[in-house]
Amino acid sequence: MRERHIHVALNCTKNGKLGWLVKQAGKVFAIPLSQGFKRPLCGPIEGIITPTYRCNSECLMCDIPSRGVKQKELNLKEWQEVVQDMVDLGISGTGISGGEPLLSDHTIPLVDYITNKDIPVHISSNGYLITEDKAKELIDAGLESIAISIDSADPKTNDYLRGRKGGFDKAVQGVKTIAKVRSRLKNCNLRLTVASAVSCQNIHNALDIVDIAIELGADTVSFLPVMTGCIIINQKDRTEALAFNEKDQKDIDEFIKKLTKLKYEKKIIDNSMGFIEAMKSCLNNKPFPATCFAGYTTLAVGADGNVFPCFDFLARNKSVGNIREVKLKEIWESREYSAMRQITAKCRDCYLACHHEFNLLYKFTGDLFYR
Repeated sequence: MRERHIHVALNCTKNGKLGWLVKQAGKVFAIPLSQGFKRPLCGPIEGIITPTYRCNSECLMCDIPSRGVKQKELNLKEWQEVVQDMVDLGISGTGISGGEPLLSDHTIPLVDYITNKDIPVHISSNGYLITEDKAKELIDAGLESIAISIDSADPKTNDYLRGRKGGFDKAVQGVKTIAKVRSRLKNCNLRLTVASAVSCQNIHNALDIVDIAIELGADTVSFLPVMTGCIIINQKDRTEALAFNEKDQKDIDEFIKKLTKLKYEKKIIDNSMGFIEAMKSCLNNKPFPATCFAGYTTLAVGADGNVFPCFDFLARNKSVGNIREVKLKEIWESREYSAMRQITAKCRDCYLACHHEFNLLYKFTGDLFYR
């Protein structure tokens, strides 16, 4: 289990939300059984909310902002209806992503709305827009955790990967600002993570980001391998700029070895040990080594209302319906969604931690049922 999930569980225990913990324990068996019966026997673990596809970065590994049209975005009332439908389905937690979610005026009101439903909220951001006032608004709204992306300890490499000159300095300042504001507030449990995407461009010094994260006051560092087979599948020039080949094998082995050591020696690494071991397969261009339960563990809604079984399918724009046409609950229970689950069950293409950490958590019970 990743450190962020442990943090959420401990907070719920501290706040007396034992019923929430019992429900999550039940899903350990209900979700693999759901795949066996080919229908959901419980609600999803994580609801992924994408208030906007717009972004103030042009990351080499992401094409999502190309779909960012503000006029097509859901309004706040529509998003609140989405959240209520997720709550009614039995969602365990939510992740707000993008694009850059802080470009949307709806993000902070949504954090407040979700936390008032007693649902944990996480945000993934590039950190460029985080001021002291913005940080305090997020904390006051009840944000559980935030991850800010920094892809290299070398500013030049980071800015190349993020497609934004000065992006490194802006992201570092964002982390500093959150840490500073958090330290001034009493009883603030906001978890601050530095997230880093690993590619051939930064593999040789990827772990240098750990020292920077510690210096900035972050609680954890999360590593994610760049997935050249999905998000940028039709961008050959960009794929070649990011993908690993045989000459990178020594750097890959050294990265996994050192990351494993850091995981055991410190609490700074967010990734579970299982994900770190699986990451080596990705870096060697191999499929993910476990059954995918994404159609049951995650439920993603895009900025325009399109619904997806996971963030990878959102990135590929493979929708199963739209909440402006059909209620989310109806989509979740529809034949179309059921058919999509059969596709995701066979998928091994991505290495997104948002659902593969759950896949590894459920691997044991899944193996009991299906192998």
